[in-house]
Amino acid sequence: MTAGQDAPPASSSGPIDTLGAALTAVLARPVLAVVPLLADLALWLGVRVSPQPLTDPLGRWLTRRGGDGSGTVRADLDRLGADGDLVDLAFALVPSLLRGADRDGSGMVWERPIVTAPGWFGTALAIAGLLLLAVALRAAVQAPLAALVRRDGWYGRRLVRQTALGWVRLLGLGLLLVGIAALVLGPILVLAIATEVVGIDALPLLLLLSVAPLVWATVHFFFAPEAIFVGGAGPLRALGLSFRLVRRDRRRAVLFQGLALLLGFGLIAAWRTLLGSPPGVLTAIAGHALLATGLLLARSVFYRDRAGPDFAARSPSPVSRSPGGFHA
Repeated sequence: MTAGQDAPPASSSGPIDTLGAALTAVLARPVLAVVPLLADLALWLGVRVSPQPLTDPLGRWLTRRGGDGSGTVRADLDRLGADGDLVDLAFALVPSLLRGADRDGSGMVWERPIVTAPGWFGTALAIAGLLLLAVALRAAVQAPLAALVRRDGWYGRRLVRQTALGWVRLLGLGLLLVGIAALVLGPILVLAIATEVVGIDALPLLLLLSVAPLVWATVHFFFAPEAIFVGGAGPLRALGLSFRLVRRDRRRAVLFQGLALLLGFGLIAAWRTLLGSPPGVLTAIAGHALLATGLLLARSVFYRDRAGPDFAARSPSPVSRSPGGFHA
């Protein structure tokens, strides 16, 4: 296969072909799914970090403040403090079957110990640390996938450097997205407070109006992490590259995102039917780790194939297009 055949803009591959090739590649290299596998094992067998030192004082403050709905919010906070698990935050950005699931059912092999941070400040520090860990784990998952797509070698010291650089850039991307969200949603929040002062409850309408820009941003910035790891871009440039990719091939990009979302939720729903016993939990964790990592790899392949001329001169990837279709 020549470099011209692998030129991304001329790629005739569809989203379904891309998904199939990526899933096949991960099944041939199961070590790529180690981090998601370990993440779910930690959620299954590890400790639970309670948010109660933070939710209790917040609930007491709401009770003193009073107002409509404060009792309902206090009850929700009490329930979160009793049943919540901050460890979920550490795996918020990697494929996970057990994150957010009921992990105290018949599939448990022991009673998970509960860890409580000292006070609300200690709990807030724990949340910050877990979020930093979440970004690091996403970098640890995505850097080998991107290296595989670029054919750079998906292990060794070079990969460690790429993972560290990707972690820093992902942190920058997250802060940038938070800033953009504040600029978009901030005026809506101010307007909601102003209308409530004059006796008009416009919050539901304003929240509805905020859905459109959030959906637009989700669709157009979907491939920003791939631009960081596959394209080597910084946070701001990654947003621009993702936007241009979606604008250039909007139909296939939206179709791919829809298929990936549907398959992701479908896999979780299917695998969770096996969580009733320890052997079922192990089977579900392993199967989901492989297939969900394949979906994540498919994002890198999709980006590589449509990112422009940057990859035209590169060697063909192990997950690439050939005249007869895709191969891994």
